[in-house]
Amino acid sequence: MPDIKTKFINRDRFTRLMTKDGMFRATFLKNSVTVLNAQQKHNLPPQAAYFLALALSSVTLTASFFKGEERAILDFSGDGLITKIYTEAVHAGEARGYINFDDRITVFGVDEIQSENLFGYGTLRVSKIFYDKTEPVTGIVDISNGTIVDDLELYYSQSEQIPTKILLTVSFDENGMIKTSGGFILQAMPGSSHSQFETMVHTLKENFDLLKAIESGVTPEEILNKTLNTEFTVIKTTPVDFFCRCTKTGFMNKLLTLGPDEIKGMKSDGNREIVCHFCNKKYHLEDKDFDYL
Repeated sequence: MPDIKTKFINRDRFTRLMTKDGMFRATFLKNSVTVLNAQQKHNLPPQAAYFLALALSSVTLTASFFKGEERAILDFSGDGLITKIYTEAVHAGEARGYINFDDRITVFGVDEIQSENLFGYGTLRVSKIFYDKTEPVTGIVDISNGTIVDDLELYYSQSEQIPTKILLTVSFDENGMIKTSGGFILQAMPGSSHSQFETMVHTLKENFDLLKAIESGVTPEEILNKTLNTEFTVIKTTPVDFFCRCTKTGFMNKLLTLGPDEIKGMKSDGNREIVCHFCNKKYHLEDKDFDYL
């Protein structure tokens, strides 16, 4: 049986770090099982699974700087072969999402899709739900080239004016199922200089292989201390899972917002199945459920 250390290393999680001088914060994410669960739940071909994995990694990295049940939402909308990717994550480690796409994206090989803008023209909407805010904090940027990384970095640059570098990786096995997934985000803190940040980014590009780092089993702080020549300390480590809080009762409560004629029509037409967009779970309405409605 695997020992405790092996289980810890193999567990999906994000590790939030800070440089010892307080000039930069970072999060290292491994979420291979989480995004594989998403691919399986939605029965996705690798081309679609690739983009949903990137978006799930991005939203988890975004939420990693929050607190408790505070939540991040990334909503990509376009007019291309991918029309929608909606993902959300809470700081506590839950992530979920879905993708709407045209089956024609399967004509691209997994290697090709990294250089194609399959979103076309569209927008990225970033929403953040904080404890001390009555309304979500939202920013919108145009999709630049559909790589997700560039779009989220553009959001941070334009909407929050925070120098940010993001790295994402996804690999597949011979059957087209996700094998490895993860991400890394580096952000400059107040007081750091532009030149310091650019030096860190240059070092990342030259020396940091995210895929190998995830697969190595070495702790994030050890990897970063070595590759960036800067000492990092761990602030927090949090397990990550694909988790959806949908329930039959929750969907029935939403159906109450419909008019009585619509509800009666659902019953008479035999329209009794409710499907969750986020996790693809199906709920069947029985006669007694309509009595409740």
